[in-house]
Amino acid sequence: MGAVSAKVRPQDSAKLAPLAVSKQQAAAMTGLSVSSLEKRLAEFTTVRVGRRVLFPVRGLEAWLDRKIAEAATAGAGGEGR
Repeated sequence: MGAVSAKVRPQDSAKLAPLAVSKQQAAAMTGLSVSSLEKRLAEFTTVRVGRRVLFPVRGLEAWLDRKIAEAATAGAGGEGR
C-alpha cells in the first residue's frame, strides 16, 4: 500500500503552526529585540533558504529550555535576567 497524501486547502493553512519563523518573528517570540537576537545568533539553530535566515520553532524552544536550565544552575531562578 502507498502512503496517503492529504491536500491542504488555503483556508486550512491558517490553522497550521509554523515550523520556522523569520528573524523578526523569532525576536518577538523570545522577547528579544532584533538587534539582541542578531548579537546572539550563534546561540540559535538557523536554516538559510536563499538569502533568508529562518529560525526553527523547535530550536527557539530548545534555546529557552537551555536558558532556564542555566538560570536554575546559577541559582538565579530566572529572575532579573
